[in-house]
Amino acid sequence: MIPIRSFIELFEDPSHKYLNLNKSLKLLTIIKDSQKVISLNSSLILRVNTLIQSLFFIFNYNSLIRKRELLAKERDLLEIKKISSHIAAKTDLLNKLNE
Repeated sequence: MIPIRSFIELFEDPSHKYLNLNKSLKLLTIIKDSQKVISLNSSLILRVNTLIQSLFFIFNYNSLIRKRELLAKERDLLEIKKISSHIAAKTDLLNKLNE
């Protein structure tokens, strides 16, 4: 912090030692502008990160749907196989009884 006395002396004494004060004000505007750029970059990085996460969730969802479809097909094939084996067993039993 700047002491009050030094601050008042700064405005009372327009000597040459305070000529660089304007440069420091320019530095403040540069720092403020860079802060805006950093803030924009940060928000952009956050948006990109959100998009990447969304894409990951979409790929994961699509993968799970494909697995579910494959499992449903396998289940249907197993049911058909089970029914056909029951029919084959009944047919064999009827053939043996008819002999």
